[in-house]
This record gives sequence, C-alpha cells and structure tokens, in this order.
Amino acid sequence: RRIALPMASYAALTILSIPGGYLAGLFVEQEFGGEWAKLAAAEVAGFAGMAFGGIVSSRFDGKEDFAIPAGLAIFGTMSILMATTDALVCYLSLMGAYGIALTVTQTSIITMLQKEAPTSMRGRVFGLANAVYSGFLPLGMAVLGPLADALPLRTIMAGAGIAGLGIALMALRALRGGQRSKLEH
Repeated sequence: RRIALPMASYAALTILSIPGGYLAGLFVEQEFGGEWAKLAAAEVAGFAGMAFGGIVSSRFDGKEDFAIPAGLAIFGTMSILMATTDALVCYLSLMGAYGIALTVTQTSIITMLQKEAPTSMRGRVFGLANAVYSGFLPLGMAVLGPLADALPLRTIMAGAGIAGLGIALMALRALRGGQRSKLEH
C-alpha cells in the first residue's frame, strides 16, 4: 500500500501535468499569441518554478505525507487558475507556482518510494517508476494532444486541475489512514 499509492499518484501526476506543462507552448500561442518572447517567458516561468520547487522540496524531508496531497492540491488549483486567466503576466506567475507544486509533489513521491521500498526491491520499484513515467507521458500526449484540437485547451487544463484536486483528496485520506494504522500498532 505504501508503494502503490505513490506509484499511482506518480502516474496520475504525469498525465495531469501534460495540459498545463507540456502543452504550455500551444496554450500560450492560442491564447496570448505566438511571439517567441511570450513562448520563451512561459518556458522560463515553468523552469524557474521547478528550480525553486527543488529548493522548497529540501524543506519537506520526512513530511511526504503532507507534501504529496498539498502539492497535488496546489498543482490542481494552479492548473485551474491558469486555464481561467486572460492576462499573460498572471499566467506566467501561475506557471511558476505550478512548477513549484509539480516539483514538490514529484520529489516527495520519489522520496516516499525510496523510504518505503524494501532494500531488496528498491531497484525494481524505481525501474517501475521510470517505466510509469516513460509510458504515461507519451500515452498522455497521444491522447491529450489530439484532444486539444477538438476541445479548448482551457477546458482540458481545468479538467486536469479538478482531477488533481480529487487525487489530492484521495491521497490525503489514504496517507492519513496509513498514519492512523501505524499509531494503532
């Protein structure tokens, strides 16, 4: 259970990060214009957020049970807000926060996997984590990329954000349930 939850969260996060993260260039072009400076600003905002997220993640050592649902909730909220804004500067700020939340969540999931996987199984667990990322990212792009031609990307981003909030709630319940069972034994 302590391996299945973070692995499922990792798979979901990989797919849910596609509309707001990997399709950001398409979104900026559709909503704000395709000038190179705007496209570059979106990439820099995402990168800066992820870099700062790495620094923030260092503060969550031992607090993965908090960081995973909190990161997923912030990630979902930022995705929804990014889908609803009409101002590029606001979008870029939200993209930075989105990058922070994405990195904190991914780092906390990987940390939890490291801590929870038995030493003899750790290589297999991380092999599976790599397979999840390597499989779910192109699968999600194959589904969500063409879907962005049929539906507004704003709708897809908002839907991903709502799903992220739902997964955050499920992760919170599952992780709190795990804490209770540890305390009872």
